[in-house]
Amino acid sequence: MKSNNNTIIETKKLEKGFKSKGKIRPVLKSVDLRLKAGESVAIIGPSGSGKSTILHLAAGLLEADSGTITFSTSRLDELSDKQKTRLRNHELGFIFQSFNLLDHLDVMNNIALPLLIAGKSTQQALKSANKLVRELGLKDVAHAKPTSLSGGEKQRVAIARALINNPKLILADEPTGNLDEKNAKRIIDRLLALCADRNVSLLVVTHDKKIANRCDRTLELSDAKLKSPKKASK
Repeated sequence: MKSNNNTIIETKKLEKGFKSKGKIRPVLKSVDLRLKAGESVAIIGPSGSGKSTILHLAAGLLEADSGTITFSTSRLDELSDKQKTRLRNHELGFIFQSFNLLDHLDVMNNIALPLLIAGKSTQQALKSANKLVRELGLKDVAHAKPTSLSGGEKQRVAIARALINNPKLILADEPTGNLDEKNAKRIIDRLLALCADRNVSLLVVTHDKKIANRCDRTLELSDAKLKSPKKASK
């Protein structure tokens, strides 16, 4: 199956559950989602509702119980682990809520890592990392290890790492959760500029209504189903 040329990612009848106390607890039921190239979509919903699960499924880090996920022209369930890794290294940027930084590498090398894995030279990778370090206000901690960074600094390092490979799709799990208002606005401005200027798609999980309101669309995950949020009555 191939997706429309204007579609960057599409899920159909996506289902996922997790075992809890001997029973399967469904977190996603028949979820349909379509993101066009250059589109920004926010997913809101209560904690534990499965919002992050959607991102992990979209990145091929989890397998769905049923349903399909198509990225560009590729069905994720038809790709090998090696092909999924290549897709993540070359076409996806994932901003993890838990940062997922490597403590034995400094900031520069954490950011450069996706390019190094993709086969770029150390010089090329560090040159690109240095540009993002400056843009995201990380110059003073460029050679520090993650263990010495604040939560906000770790968040910016994780964001820089997600941007370094010029992805087609950015999956962002609470990307501003550890940032002050000024830096949060700076990051969202940057992400939305990528959507507008480079036709990059953004799928963001957030509790911040200000962020959700700036995206092209907002969807709500509730009772394991994804739908448009209800408008408040006047």
